[in-house]
Amino acid sequence: MPNIFGGFDTTFSDGSRASTRPNIFGGEDTVTPKGPVASKANIFGGKDYRLPKGESIESRPNIFGGQDFRQPDGHVVECQPNIFGGEDCR
Repeated sequence: MPNIFGGFDTTFSDGSRASTRPNIFGGEDTVTPKGPVASKANIFGGKDYRLPKGESIESRPNIFGGQDFRQPDGHVVECQPNIFGGEDCR
């Protein structure tokens, strides 16, 4: 559900909660049970994510209309839109 900070509050099936709010870098800050995640826009049209343990993930648009996510270990996860309005990733 929307929150007063312009973001969203989420309750998961196990009862844990997450909360987001926009930040000054064109991204959002997310507080999760495992720690904070911060994102900011990058020059590739995607976002850079800083994970709770200091690792980072970089995203950029792909030719399928989705995003490619480069994981901390260098592996790339490719995502593309599906017919249900979400994304399929592999």
